Amino acid sequence: MARPLIRLAASILLTSVAGCITVQLPEPASAPEDNPPVTQIPPAPRDSPPPPVAQPVPGATPEPVVPPTPTPLQKPDMRAQATDIALSMVGRPYRRGGSSPHGFDCSGLIQFSYAKLALDVPRDTGGLLKASRAIDMQDLRVGDFVFFHVHRRHYSHVGIYLGDGRFVHAPASGGLVRIESLSVPYWNRRFGGAWRLAL
Repeated sequence: MARPLIRLAASILLTSVAGCITVQLPEPASAPEDNPPVTQIPPAPRDSPPPPVAQPVPGATPEPVVPPTPTPLQKPDMRAQATDIALSMVGRPYRRGGSSPHGFDCSGLIQFSYAKLALDVPRDTGGLLKASRAIDMQDLRVGDFVFFHVHRRHYSHVGIYLGDGRFVHAPASGGLVRIESLSVPYWNRRFGGAWRLAL
C-alpha cells in the first residue's frame, strides 16, 4: 500500500492560484493483468419463428369441410337371428301342423322363427327345399338347414344347424323342441344333406 501512495504524492502538482490549491491527478492506471476484461457472451439465438398462419382472403369463399364417409353397417345375418329365435323355443311341445309357441312341427318351427324377422318362408319341407340350395357338409354354417329321410319319405324332416354337428328341431309327436347331434345313429343314418336358404 505504501508504494502506490508515495507515487501518487509525487505526481501531485501544487499550484497556488489565488490562494487555492489545484490538485492534478495522474491518468488512471491500466487494469491489472490478473483481472482480464470480461468478455460479453452473445445472447443465445432465439428459436425459429413459427410459420405464418394463413389469413383468409377477403371476399373468398371458404372451402367446405367434407365429413368422412361413415363405414357401412354390416348386413345382419338373418339365418343366425332365426336360429336364436328357434333356440328360444327349446322345450316347447311338438304339435302336428303347429307353428306357434303352443306347439311346432319341424317346418312350423322354421316358419315361426323367420316370421319373427318379417320374412316369409315356405311352410313345408318341400317348399323349403325349393327355396334353398344344396351345400357341401364342410360349408355348413349356423342357420343352414339339415334334412332327413324319415318314415320312408325323402326330405320329410328338417332342422336348423347350430354348429359343432348339432341342430335344433321339433322331432315327433310326444316330443319337445330340442337340440340333437348329427352323430346320433338314428339321425346319421337318415341324413339327407345340407341346404342354405336363399335370402
